[in-house]
Amino acid sequence: MIRKCKICKKDFYAKPNRVKKGLSKFCSKYCFTKSRKDKKLPQWWKDKLKLNRRNQNGYKNSMWKGKKVGSPGIHAWLRTKYGNADRCEDSTCNGKSKKYNWALRKGYKYERKRKNFIRLCISCHRNLDYTKEWKRNLVIAQRKRHETH
Repeated sequence: MIRKCKICKKDFYAKPNRVKKGLSKFCSKYCFTKSRKDKKLPQWWKDKLKLNRRNQNGYKNSMWKGKKVGSPGIHAWLRTKYGNADRCEDSTCNGKSKKYNWALRKGYKYERKRKNFIRLCISCHRNLDYTKEWKRNLVIAQRKRHETH
């Protein structure tokens, strides 16, 4: 069945069963979207959308891991709950950096607790993580790798 688009006035083919249902008024998605401009959703539609929306935050989500979550998951939780790190909380920082991270405090475990983490600039984060002990362990691991090859 040939119809005329309500927006661009072009002729287009529409299936008869869709015409009977009152559909096929537009030739394309573009014209349909153009027709929806400046129109608000009817209240019944908004109510229907609210009913279909589920709260999937935290333990209500099917992918929730609980205490088995890894460090990427905890960092994602920190960003969602507290936002991106936007300043350095280290008192000895020189304040020149413009990039910031969430860092695990020394002696704390990866858990979903704000007190376990601190906002740091990149240089302060490196100073916190890359200690002499860390460097020593890195050198030992590299030697072991070279000995096995």
